[in-house]
Amino acid sequence: MQGDPPYRTRPLFERPSCTPRRDHVRAGNPKSNDESSNQTQSGKHIETRIRNARCGSAMTAVELSDRLYHNEEVARRHLEKIRWPDGQPSCPHCGVVDRARPLGGTSMGPGWFYCEACKDKFTVRTGTVYQRSHIPLHKWLMAFQLVSSSEKCISAGQLSHMLGITYKSARFMLHRIGPAPNSH
Repeated sequence: MQGDPPYRTRPLFERPSCTPRRDHVRAGNPKSNDESSNQTQSGKHIETRIRNARCGSAMTAVELSDRLYHNEEVARRHLEKIRWPDGQPSCPHCGVVDRARPLGGTSMGPGWFYCEACKDKFTVRTGTVYQRSHIPLHKWLMAFQLVSSSEKCISAGQLSHMLGITYKSARFMLHRIGPAPNSH
């Protein structure tokens, strides 16, 4: 192999804001001594780097700035609306709809419900891929968005770097999420 492989010249992941980094825009020092060819080469270089930085991800900055991906409470309420569209939680243990009530107090935290039929506690996480996971819900939602919007498979190292979690947690999430729905 001569020199670095071409995949080493681009970053391993696109930045969440989908905007080019400063070093992508900065013109390099072309090796040619001809001044006019320097301008055209550096101009093409800048355009190519900006295009690669912007087109690498299907997510937009508007999607990534949504509070859903940065606030645990908003993510929990969003998942509750998806799971229980009528607003009345149903017990995942016994299936009874009208006998669940929210638990108050600070010891359990927000989002806990108590089923008076089977006398068991549950949250929106119970019976889903989020169950028995200490990873915040907003990071789960961001991981689902990143995995489903990526053209190719996303690695655990890449996901851990993007979400700010450990490699082990990212690998755990990818095993729970499974292959992306748009993969072949």
